[in-house]
Amino acid sequence: MILHLQIPFPSRHTRNALKNHVSSLPTVTGDSGLKFRQKLLFLQSLKVNTTKALQLNPNLRAAPLSTLHSITQCLSSMGLGLSAIGRILDIVESTLMPKIEYLVGLGIEYEEVRNMVLRSPGLLTFSVENNYKPKAEYFLKEMNGDLEEIKRFPQYFSFSLERKIKPRHQLLMEHGVSMSLSAMLKVSDGEFNVRLLEKRLLMAQERRL
Repeated sequence: MILHLQIPFPSRHTRNALKNHVSSLPTVTGDSGLKFRQKLLFLQSLKVNTTKALQLNPNLRAAPLSTLHSITQCLSSMGLGLSAIGRILDIVESTLMPKIEYLVGLGIEYEEVRNMVLRSPGLLTFSVENNYKPKAEYFLKEMNGDLEEIKRFPQYFSFSLERKIKPRHQLLMEHGVSMSLSAMLKVSDGEFNVRLLEKRLLMAQERRL
């Protein structure tokens, strides 16, 4: 059973407040110490306990400010105000950053990760070890997948590897049929079987021509 979480779209006031809040911060380039100071100012502007955040996640020192902006904008897309975003970052900074960093480590650009998260906010709730790694490895090694497809369909990570991804992929392999990730995973078992049969019949017709 797949549960669909309804995420409220942010109000125009919330989106404008976030945009104005980010754009009002000073832009600093060059010296790494100044960039780090800019990150601290950004977190402090959201009422985040920066000492606690750095203790929980030392990698925050090296994380680009653009990553923090992406997380903030994603949380805003869920309908959260600035004060709520600050409280969430204060609590779960150590769990959000590794997920963003893992996706970037696969070869996906920060801006592309941001777009993926905005398209599928549930990505921030998944475990790196129990979800991202096994599914990414299966997709890249067993399915010979292209990361571009993951970017287009980040919902891939929300489906069960053992109950849906592997069985359906193996059926496609057995019959020499290919489908996009969304076509393979978004439908019910019955609809998947219908699509598989249709593709097999089409292949048989093409062989007779």
